[in-house]
Order: sequence, then C-alpha cells, then structure tokens
Amino acid sequence: MASRLPSTMIDPPRGVPALDSSSTGELLAFERLLAELSAGFVNLSTTSVDDAITDALRRIVGLLDVDRANLIGFVPQTGESYLTHSWTVDGFAQAVPRAVSGDFPWAMQRLRAGDSIVFSRLDELPAEAAADEATWRRVGVKANLTVPMTVGGRIEGAIAIASFRRERHWPGELVSRLRILAEVFGNALAYKRARESLDSAMRFERLVSEMLAALLTTDRADDRNRVIEAGLRDMALFLGAERATLWERIGTSPQFRKTHRWLAAGVPVPPDRAGGVAIPWINAQIVAGSVVRFASYADLPPEAAADLPALRELGVRSLVSVPLTVSGTVVRALSFASMREERDWPEALVPRIALIGEVLGSVLARDEAHRREQEARAQAAHATRVGAMGAFVASLAHELTQPLAANLANAETGVRLLAAPEPDLDELRATLADIVADERRVVDLVQKLRRFLRRGEVERGELDVRELLEDVLPLVEREAQARSVQFRLEVPDGPTKVVGDQVQLQQVVLNLLSNAIDATAASDRPTREVAVLASRCDDRVSVEVRDWGTGMDEAALARIFQPFFTTKPKGMGLGLSISRTIVEAHGGTLSVHSAPGQGSTFRIELPLRPSRHTA
Repeated sequence: MASRLPSTMIDPPRGVPALDSSSTGELLAFERLLAELSAGFVNLSTTSVDDAITDALRRIVGLLDVDRANLIGFVPQTGESYLTHSWTVDGFAQAVPRAVSGDFPWAMQRLRAGDSIVFSRLDELPAEAAADEATWRRVGVKANLTVPMTVGGRIEGAIAIASFRRERHWPGELVSRLRILAEVFGNALAYKRARESLDSAMRFERLVSEMLAALLTTDRADDRNRVIEAGLRDMALFLGAERATLWERIGTSPQFRKTHRWLAAGVPVPPDRAGGVAIPWINAQIVAGSVVRFASYADLPPEAAADLPALRELGVRSLVSVPLTVSGTVVRALSFASMREERDWPEALVPRIALIGEVLGSVLARDEAHRREQEARAQAAHATRVGAMGAFVASLAHELTQPLAANLANAETGVRLLAAPEPDLDELRATLADIVADERRVVDLVQKLRRFLRRGEVERGELDVRELLEDVLPLVEREAQARSVQFRLEVPDGPTKVVGDQVQLQQVVLNLLSNAIDATAASDRPTREVAVLASRCDDRVSVEVRDWGTGMDEAALARIFQPFFTTKPKGMGLGLSISRTIVEAHGGTLSVHSAPGQGSTFRIELPLRPSRHTA
C-alpha cells in the first residue's frame, strides 16, 4: 500500500510538480466561475438562495469533471451536521438531505477545527478515519476535497467534492479558491437566515399586535377566551408545534392547571393538570423561574430522568416552557410541544414566547382582578341591602299586619258559617276568596323582600319607572314617618320604560332615599320633604331624589362617590360608590348638585327603552 499523506493539505506540499496546462486551465475556469458566482449572490433574494447554491454545485461538478458536490451545514446547538444541498451527475444515486455526523465522525471533527479534508485516493486516509473511510467506500468515493465554510470567522459548514469514476489530484490553488467559494455560500446563507429571522420577527410582532388588539377590544370573557385560544393556535403553527398550553399555578404549590389550550388535529388530549409528581424536574424548574427547553430527550440532564415516563406517555418529543412572573413570583407558564418529530427551539424564540405569555397573563390578571372587584362590590352591595333591612322590616311588618288580621277574621267567619245548620255557600266562597287574596298579598310582600336581599346573577328586563319607584317607597315609608319626613312622587303620565335589573335599580333608589331621609331629618326646616321626580327627555329618562337638608360643600362633593368616603358618623362610605357603578353598568349616569344649607339633588339618568314601533 502506498504511504499515507497528510489529511489536511491546503497548499501543495514541497516536491509536488508544477501545474500542467490542463490544471492551469481548470483553475482559470474556476476563477471565472468564482467571480460570476460572487457577483450573482450579491443581490440575490432570499427565496432564490437555495436554488442558486444547487445550481452552483452543478456548475462546479461540470467544471471540475467530478461526480458530486455537497453542501453541509453545522447546527451549533446540537453539534449535528446535515447535508443540505447536493448535485450528482447522471448514473449515480442522488444524495438526499440527512444527518451525516454518524457517517463521518473524523471528517466532521477536522472540519469544525478549520481543516480541509483532501485525498486523491482512499489509502491516503489516516487510521483514525476508519469509520469515514468505510462510508466513502460504501458510497463509491475514490477521491474527495472538502473545505470548511466560514461566516464571520465562525465555521458553519463545508463544501465537499467527490469523484466516483477515478482517483484525481487536488491542486492547492483549487483548495484555496474553493475555500473562497465556501465563504460566498456561507455569506449568502447567513444573509438568508438573517432576512428570514427578521421576517419571522415581524410576523411574530404582527401576531402579538393582532392578538393584543383583539383582546383589548373584546369585553366578554367568553370572547376573550376564544381570542386567547386562537392566539395559541397561531403561535403553535408559527413555531411548528402541535400543542400549545397556558398554565396557571395552583397557589404556591409546584403544580399547574390548564386554563387555555390548542391541539393540532389528531393530537390526543392530555390531562388538565401538570402535577409535580408526573414531571417533578420540569415543574421545579418553572417554579424557580427557569426556561425548560429541549429538542430531544438527550438534551435533558440526568436529574430529569423521573420526568421521562410521563413525557413519553404524553407523547411529547420536544418542549419549550416559559415561566410567567408577577412581582417576582411565578404565577403562570406558557408551553409549546412537538408531538410528531423532534424540533429545535432557538434561543431567540424564548423572549418572544415570554412576550406573548406576558400579554396573555396581563389580560387574564386584569380579568381576575375585575372579577374579584365585581365580587367585592357584590358583597358590599349585599351587605348594604342587609344593613338596610332594619329600615324597612318595620314597614314590612306593618304591611303584613293588615292582611294577616283580615285572614284571621275571615277564617273565624268561615268557621261560623260552616257551623250553621244550612251554611251560606256563596258567603263562604266570598270569605275563602278574601283569604286567598290576602295570602297572595303576603306572599308577594315576602318575595319582594327576598328578591331585594338575595345575591344572584343580574337579571335584566323591561321595567316601568313608575312601578319601580312605587315598589321602593313603601320600604322606607315607616322610617320616614318615624322621622317626620314626607314623600312627594311625580312621574310623567304614560309608560316610561327602561331596561335593567330590577333589584339593582331598586337598591340605587333605596340608597338615595335613605340618604335623603337622613339629611332632611337632620335639618331644622319646619317642612321636611323628600321629592322623587321622574321625567323624560328625548331618549333618556331621569329620576331626581331631592332633599332640603344641610347640603354639602365643594370638598365633600368632590369625594362623595369615592369608596369609603362618607358624611355620616356611622356610614360605611360604599352606598353611593356602588350606586354609581350600578347606574353606569346600565348605560346611565349618577350625578349630584348641592350647596351648604340648600339641600342636595341626586340625579339618575338612564337610556329610555326604544318603542317597539320605532323603525
């Protein structure tokens, strides 16, 4: 066997004969090709780079009279090497894109170190290249020239030229020029990646902007949930994932529960809870505020071994999960999983995923805060109604006394009629009818009290303003009489309809009446009166509650609707704040006019219900 030559020749070794005329012509032709390709790649569009590289490989094969030219790319994150572009002459099998590190371990190591792989025949290879030599023999390679491809001083791949039909010599000048061409390819690919990354970032920004705009213009929680799930779908498709999940942390535990999810077609539905038992390492990392990211199980550390059974059961092959924090505490997590193939998650994706997670988390946090505020207001409103119960329980007792007394008298009359030798059936029927009517009145009064005191969902319907006011006035009538305060009710003739929740609007009027009674009772005017004045104007109806009490100064007026501000010694300062919230929720306004010594007028304005005959 011939002696083995150095495997990393860039320039011809000393003693190599000068180039003959055919080699010189080959080099000159290659230089012209190099000049053409360099100029052609300058203004090339990103969509044309791959085709241009493949065509350049074809021209190289034809110019050098070889049989195959390949372009190999290195993946820094995994250390893998992939065949990305290739051209093979007719008569030989075409090379397909694939991972090649396992077939050429020695060559890939030398190329990553910046060395060229040059041999004119296989027996020039060193002993440590045995695995590579076996692959080349199996493929049919007789001579090879492979040079590293550098971009900005970093090695990102290689160009490989192979001869199948014959052994051949590779001049050092050709090796040098091929290195230059490799840089041209590398720069073109780097430009393509940069533009694709920019385009990807812009598409991502559009996704985030569109989702945020949709969330900000959506009022109903159900609609927001649909927007979030659609956003997860778009993000998953953008990232090439088949599962996207937004998780909520369960208290301070290392467990999370699903709040929103998107699954690709055919992907099995996983459990709604990610427990610390099933995937303890992943959950611990998320709770600690660390991003979990792996393209394959091989990327996971040994301490994540306990998570592998659950990951396999769930069908997760690749995963990226980003913690979402509020005030330094992890409260949510956003994860994307690949189920059908292993997928790399570039580092640049992590802040983008965190950004979309923060957008979603902020919206959900706002909804949760709004829900808690509504619940607190509902509790305060209920407490206000319960507190007001004492004011009209006496009135209710007064209202019940009459029908109950009448029932007792009618019942005694019925007993007396039945005891007669010949009962007067007509009289008995009339007596029983009176008892039924009085019982219905009692039931109606009790139901009215229950409706007012209950806590429940808002029930909106068509309401007549006159009926609304006439139902509320008896509830405070006894209190007003006890404090020598009279009511004056003025309502326009004809139906005056609004749409709203009867109990809530009754609560507003009751609160204003109670305040007016307190203010009027505290004044020293000889005539103590509270006026309730309703009127229509265009498409609105107003209800004014006017007292002639002590009034308020400008400082009190500026704060009168603020929570917990009150002018009463024992007041809670919530009634007017809750009342304004209720009126505004009905599309109306609650305002006040007052001056010291001149009393106060609180004015409710609500949209008038359109007539059914309006076109």
